[in-house]
Amino acid sequence: MELDLSLPDASREAPHGADPFDQAPCGLLALDAQLHCVRANHTLRAWLGRGDVNADELAQLVVPADHGSLDQLRNHLDALRQSGEPQNLDLGLRKADGTVLHARLQSAAVFDAHGHFLHSSTLVQPAPAPAPVSTSQPTSTQALLRSITDRIPARLAYYDKDLVCRFANEAHARRYGKSPEEMVGSHLSYVVRPEVLHEILPRVAAALSGQPQNFEAERLDAAGQRHYFEVHYLPDVQGSEVKGIFIELHDISERRRTEELVLNANRDLEERVRERTTGLFESGQRYRLMVDALQDYCIYFID
Repeated sequence: MELDLSLPDASREAPHGADPFDQAPCGLLALDAQLHCVRANHTLRAWLGRGDVNADELAQLVVPADHGSLDQLRNHLDALRQSGEPQNLDLGLRKADGTVLHARLQSAAVFDAHGHFLHSSTLVQPAPAPAPVSTSQPTSTQALLRSITDRIPARLAYYDKDLVCRFANEAHARRYGKSPEEMVGSHLSYVVRPEVLHEILPRVAAALSGQPQNFEAERLDAAGQRHYFEVHYLPDVQGSEVKGIFIELHDISERRRTEELVLNANRDLEERVRERTTGLFESGQRYRLMVDALQDYCIYFID
């Protein structure tokens, strides 16, 4: 059964004066691009123990804001605006009594007649609390996998559908100044620079929809040096559902530099050949003009 996530018209009342938006048994929410709550229904307000959240920024309710949850919500809306595709997100909302409502947000985008994003149409449902990241010792199989992947120069990582890192090899973690263990549990937005995140989010969204992404990208390292990468985002398809994405980056900087050197050498050679050809042509022309100008002599060649 498909859920209709569109917000009812607030000006249109249901029979007997009941507002279907306000009376829905699930939480309903509308967020604009600045994370302002445009509207929240009675059910959600009751769950949160708040009489009114319409004028608040939802940022005040998100917990823990200092651990990337707020960034996750921003990226949730950014992906919604850019792709127009429904987006899901699990996060905690602070209740009036200080406890946390673990909620699952299922959002669709609402655009005006000109294609401008107005707000989200978000279904809010209680969700189980996230399981803590295991700190137990890895099994022998996991240790072997870690040993193999840490010796591969390519950068390898796995992010789940909520863009939380579940695996990173040594090369990938070192790029961000972290250990592989520190990478696990980090949200993508907490690791990648904002300008790079803005660039890759559409490709990430496409990969999470089941479309592999293969492209080349230019990046600056911490010292400001340019590096070129061959990048692959591969969907982790289990059954009919995409559970996450595998990320693979190969540093092709040396290859690109070699290609540029060869290209520049070919251009230089072509220019030299062009100059030499022009010189020979001009020399031949001068010789022919000189010979043709002779009137009283005959010039010929014998072997």
